Amino acid sequence: MKKVLLVLIFSHIILATYATHVVGGDISVTQKGPNLFDIKVRVFRDCKPGNAAMPLTVNLGIYQKGTNAQVSNINIARNTLKLITLGDSCFTPENLCVEEGVFIQTNVNIPNFANGYYLQTELYARNGIITNIVNPGGTGMSFYAEIPDPLLISGNSTPDFGEYPFDGYLCIGFEKQLNFSLVDPNGDSLVYSLVDPLNSVGTGNLTNPGPYQSVVWQNPYSLSNICGGTPPMSINPTSGIVTAKPTNVGVYVFAVRVEEYRSGVKIGEIRRDVQYAALNCAEIPPVIKNQNSEVNVYINHTICFDIMTEDVGGNDSVFMLISSTLPNFSSLYVPPYSSGGNYYYLDFQGSDTLWFSDLNNMNGTYQGIGKLPMRYCFTPTCKDRDATYTINYFSYIHGCTYSDTVESIIKINVLVSTPIFYHNLPDDASLKRDSTLCFDLMTSDPINPNDKMFIVPLGEDFDYAATFIPPKDTTKNGQNWSFYTHFLGLDTIWMQNFNNSGSITAYSNVGARYCLYADCESMFLEKYNPGFKVYTNACGSDTVEKHFQIDVHGNDGYANEVPNVFTPNGDGVNDFFMLSGTPDICYDTMKVKIFNRWGQLVYESDEPYFQWDGKNLKGKDCTAGTYFILVEGHYGSKYHGGGQATREAIPVVKQYYLQLLR
Repeated sequence: MKKVLLVLIFSHIILATYATHVVGGDISVTQKGPNLFDIKVRVFRDCKPGNAAMPLTVNLGIYQKGTNAQVSNINIARNTLKLITLGDSCFTPENLCVEEGVFIQTNVNIPNFANGYYLQTELYARNGIITNIVNPGGTGMSFYAEIPDPLLISGNSTPDFGEYPFDGYLCIGFEKQLNFSLVDPNGDSLVYSLVDPLNSVGTGNLTNPGPYQSVVWQNPYSLSNICGGTPPMSINPTSGIVTAKPTNVGVYVFAVRVEEYRSGVKIGEIRRDVQYAALNCAEIPPVIKNQNSEVNVYINHTICFDIMTEDVGGNDSVFMLISSTLPNFSSLYVPPYSSGGNYYYLDFQGSDTLWFSDLNNMNGTYQGIGKLPMRYCFTPTCKDRDATYTINYFSYIHGCTYSDTVESIIKINVLVSTPIFYHNLPDDASLKRDSTLCFDLMTSDPINPNDKMFIVPLGEDFDYAATFIPPKDTTKNGQNWSFYTHFLGLDTIWMQNFNNSGSITAYSNVGARYCLYADCESMFLEKYNPGFKVYTNACGSDTVEKHFQIDVHGNDGYANEVPNVFTPNGDGVNDFFMLSGTPDICYDTMKVKIFNRWGQLVYESDEPYFQWDGKNLKGKDCTAGTYFILVEGHYGSKYHGGGQATREAIPVVKQYYLQLLR
């Protein structure tokens, strides 16, 4: 059966916080000759940063069996130190640091003694994450072995457990067999049993005579119930195969004793103290749930990535490795809130609050049970402009050849927000005399409300200052605001910290209004080419421009035929003699003189829009009769377009007689 690791072993299962150290160890002895022995002590420690280092020496005592008299105290120097590579065909632990120290003392002389000896060294303290004993971080470990009288015929060497077990884990709900089978160098019979692990006598790396106290089992665990489950952990006394089927996640310590028998008589024993992790195992890969595979993010705008890996069954432990090309990626991690021993994220993936129970960070690998949500938030700056980054999520449940892994990649494109340009600017406009053209324009940045917005007039042939209509100003909540009403079809546009000093600026959005009145000064086919560009202050954002043309000219005019009769009698009909038609008030000129039949001047004017009411220069009514009129000037105009626009004034030159009737 393929098994998949879902909870990491030893110090990387975060069950409690202790000054952890010793994982396990044993003593083995090789007899080289009469009374001459080599002694080997193996020590396994958790080498997670912060734990006590592997000792440089161990103190080993040799004691007479029966009397407990010490015959030797040897300070054994460390011979080798190496990291242990764990794993089998379906499991390679990650972020696990187990270190093996081997302490060897050669040519140790041990005198003859009929009862034989026991050897002991002790280290303090055990790994603090152990589940099945009381106060593991405050409990030491005694390494123990027994040897017969050196005078024993043919001598005796103990078997050797060798290196730490490579398959040092158990699976919850799965029966697993652990091979502790050994070969005796002298061909003696070996009998295997599970025994209580031994405590140390003191709290130092010393040696002390026996007897030695066993560890205190944590309820409900005991020697007959080492790791829970049915059947309970047991060992085949002949083969040394340990069978276990735990039901709960944890780290469990136990000890295997190997007794040597020769000719039916026990001559010695060795013990190995060891700890195994019981793990949730599964064969179904996890599911990664993320929101998008590709996202766009704008300069100075914060975007958060919510991603979750989830066990399909809901109870297995899941792992997630995360890498990214984002700069300083580890600093972007947003830890969840915690309450009552649980964790939660607000508004996770746009939904309500997400609660979960487990979150462990093991040197960059995150682990949870059932589900593991993660959140990273990124705010690009100008240096990130136009960059493309990736976040790689690698979620797994350890399996053979990594078949139970899932990978997800998010692509992040960093953009500079392009402002939105709203306006009612025409492409071309034609403005007649005495008419007004008003236009509104506004730009906004819907992505970053804190961006400063700019409207910049373009070109010099249009008088922006004279035509600009300033907004009204007010103060709200201690801040300066400006506003236009009835703006671009809206009710009111509000602008914060509005300023017009060449460029028109405000935050979030800014608008401007211009009105051009066509008076005589702007007449005669004047062509204006106003333009505007808009942008934000976000790293020299993209700009948007608009140009257009305004033609200002007068209406075509004409002059009517001059009447030859008028009746200034006050009846409201034909009471004045005057020119009629459509004038050109900006350019019309006229001189008029009126004489009576005796050649006397009775009226004159330089106004093109004169009105003679039949009175002479002294204000007296002129008598009815015939009068001589001289009219000379221009009245009305014709405007001609084309490549070179021109104006043609309409001349009025008349000499004729006018009949005045009363």
